[in-house]
Amino acid sequence: MSSIYGNHIESVEMVASAGGQIPAEWTRIREAYETKYEYRQDDFTFRLVEAIVDAESSDTDVSELRAITLADAVSSVQGTQGGNAYGTASGLLDETVRRSIAGKLINVYNKVADANLRVVAKAFDIEWNRFTELAVKVDPEIVSDKLVGRPMDIQTAWLEIAEVSKRLDILLSVLGEAYNLASTVARIVNDDSRLGLVLAPTAVGKERKAVWDAWSATGNRCGRWSALLALGETVKAVAAPKDYKTYGEYIGTVEKHEPVQYGMRAYRVDAETGKRVDG
Repeated sequence: MSSIYGNHIESVEMVASAGGQIPAEWTRIREAYETKYEYRQDDFTFRLVEAIVDAESSDTDVSELRAITLADAVSSVQGTQGGNAYGTASGLLDETVRRSIAGKLINVYNKVADANLRVVAKAFDIEWNRFTELAVKVDPEIVSDKLVGRPMDIQTAWLEIAEVSKRLDILLSVLGEAYNLASTVARIVNDDSRLGLVLAPTAVGKERKAVWDAWSATGNRCGRWSALLALGETVKAVAAPKDYKTYGEYIGTVEKHEPVQYGMRAYRVDAETGKRVDG
């Protein structure tokens, strides 16, 4: 599979796993391509031999099949250009067809892309709301030893909240795929760019750093989700491409100097706020 075809198929299937719709025409095109072309069983040599010995086949049938068999054999031979291998004619044709099929699939899927993004966003929000409900009952990060003797509903909540956290991780990835399928501008390319899918913080300076620290939290039991909850940030999935906003990394501090009795003294300020942080 080429990257454009394979990546599109994988993304659509991920979105479908979270309740997204796959158009019937999309499925028809994919199945037709894969059964009639990609996984076809061509053995023209065998068919040529059968045509030769078939009493009902004509000289024309044999000649036409021989031409097809010869063309197929030539197309599968590694070619060269200026002494460098550049692949086969058959491979080039396959790649061209595959890319064209991918284009057709994308065009068909575009009709449901926005709706599917809303479906995945809703699924994420439901899980986040459940996470916050359970966090009211029990601290997500409490160690198991401290649950001994606690009521059963508290212990059950403690177990469930870890599972909800895992589902949030999965849905965050699916949300990124749904967003990319619907967006014509911005792209989700890594974990940092996913932050804007569920957060729209306004914090600056050290507070911005706190947001990123929470987003990067991995050592705690429920990862970033308990860290964001403790930070008090609003978590809500984007339901439309226009809702996505990027959030820059913390810039840090810069050095400045001030006059003192016997020269200059260095001190540091927050690069965003200008607030003095030491000295």
